[in-house]
Amino acid sequence: MYDNPPMGTAVYKGVVQANGYDFFLVPMSGKADQGAVSPVHYNIIHSKPVIPLGDIVQLTYSLSFLFYNWSGPVKMPAPL
Repeated sequence: MYDNPPMGTAVYKGVVQANGYDFFLVPMSGKADQGAVSPVHYNIIHSKPVIPLGDIVQLTYSLSFLFYNWSGPVKMPAPL
């Protein structure tokens, strides 16, 4: 049986641009019988000073829980 990736799964090697500064993140959970989760593709355009990608992934995931009108995670954090 197939299952969705767990909430917080991040992919920043392999399927992203080799020389890019981007990643995919699954900010929400989902049950396999209710459909598939949709990973969000984030592309960092400018980072000065250069922040490690792992730190940006963790910050983005944490911001998914700070939406003022919803107690669960959101697909796209408000500051973005």
